Amino acid sequence: MSRDRTERTVDTFIRCKRVPRASIDCPGRYTDGPGHESVLMDKPFLEATISIRGVVREPDAGVLVLRRASDGGWELPGGRIHRAESVTDCLQRELREEAGLTVSIDVPVHAIPWQNDDGDDRFAVYYRCEATSTDVDLSDEHTDSKWVEESIVGTRLSEPQTTAANRALDGY
Repeated sequence: MSRDRTERTVDTFIRCKRVPRASIDCPGRYTDGPGHESVLMDKPFLEATISIRGVVREPDAGVLVLRRASDGGWELPGGRIHRAESVTDCLQRELREEAGLTVSIDVPVHAIPWQNDDGDDRFAVYYRCEATSTDVDLSDEHTDSKWVEESIVGTRLSEPQTTAANRALDGY
C-alpha cells in the first residue's frame, strides 16, 4: 500500500470524532500488564491521545516486543503522534527512538479506543511493519526486547495488542 493511501486510511480513523460501538472489538475490561486494568470506551464522541504502534515482523526472527521500564509489561513498539506529524513519520520516529530500527510500513490492521488507569481517553492504531534487521538499540523507556515466535506472541501482550498482532500476521 502506498504511503499516501496508508495515511489517508489512518487519517480517516483519527479525524472521525464519532466512534461507533461496532468498532470496539474487545467489550468490557482488559489487563494491560501487571496491576493495570483498562476500560474500553463506549462514548459517543472521542477526545483522546492518539498512539501509533507497529507489529514489527522479521521473517526469520518473529515479532518484536519491548519490556516497559515503567512497569515491566511487554508491548508493541510505538507512541504518541505529534501535532502535524504524518502517521507514517510518527511510527518511523517512534521505532527509531525506542528500538533503533527502520522498517517498511504496510497497512493499519487494528484501531481501538480505551481509558487508561487514570481515566484518560486513548486511541491506538496498529500497523503491519517489516524489519530488515534484528539489531535492537533500546531507549530508556524499555529494559528488554525480544523477537517472539509468531505462534506465542499473544502470551506477552495485552488483549488489544494480541488482536493487532494476529491481524497483522494473518496478512503474511
